[in-house]
Amino acid sequence: MRTKTYRKIDLEVIAYPENKDKRQNLPDMWYKMTNVEYPSEWIAFTYDKAKNIFTMYHEYEANNGNPISAYTYRRFRDADHIETVNIDSSNYGADDGVYTRGSDGRYSLPGHNIYKYITDGMFNFCIM
Repeated sequence: MRTKTYRKIDLEVIAYPENKDKRQNLPDMWYKMTNVEYPSEWIAFTYDKAKNIFTMYHEYEANNGNPISAYTYRRFRDADHIETVNIDSSNYGADDGVYTRGSDGRYSLPGHNIYKYITDGMFNFCIM
């Protein structure tokens, strides 16, 4: 487990398969971010450091016993902008576009935002 606090956040990031939790449709090496305040809220992701690209996977599907699947690619353009490309036709949790960080720390498009624990975790993860 990694612990860094560049931004004050309440989450944990666990590297797998360190915990030997293999999941269908996930690569051998993946990570899980959990909202410490609400442990049932989590997101799985992989990170391509060379390209600075996160691939995000549904927690909703896994919590309901369904195979986990990728739904979006995300990358930081800079500390205040996250580019998102939807790769799942269900459009679960992601709209294409560039999300901008507001004064409250949330990244959003008009009418849409990304959960703060996810973006804070992504930010901290990619600068480690």
